[in-house]
Amino acid sequence: MVMASVAKHTAIVAIACFNFLPITMTVANLLISRHQSAIALANFLTFQAKSRNVEDKSCNFPHQSCNVEDKNRNVQDKNRNVEAKRRNFQDKSRNVRDKSCKLQALNSNLQALRCKFRLLKVNSWLFFSVT
Repeated sequence: MVMASVAKHTAIVAIACFNFLPITMTVANLLISRHQSAIALANFLTFQAKSRNVEDKSCNFPHQSCNVEDKNRNVQDKNRNVEAKRRNFQDKSRNVRDKSCKLQALNSNLQALRCKFRLLKVNSWLFFSVT
C-alpha cells in the first residue's frame, strides 16, 4: 500500500510539473507516459495488497474450521458431562432408596425383637405364676 501511494504521489508531482513548467512535446509525452505508468503501478500494487489480504483471510479459514471442531468437541463434552451428572443423580437416588429399604428392614427386625421380648415376659410371668 505504501508503494502504491508513493507511485500516485509521483504521478501527481509529474502532472504539476507539466502544468507549470514550459516543456517540449517530447518531455510532455515522457511525463504523460511516466504518469500513466505510475498510475498503472499504483493500481497493480493496490491490487496486489488486496490479493494478499484475501490470501491472509483465506489462511484463517482452516483455523476457523478448527474452531468449529473445537466447539463441537466442547458441546459433546458438555453432553457427556450432563449424562454423567444424570447417572450420578440416579445412583444417588438408588442409594437413598436402598438405605430406606434397609431402614424399613431394621424397623421390622426391631418390632420382631419387641414381640419376642413381650412373649418372653409373658412366658416367664406365666412360668413363675404357675409355680
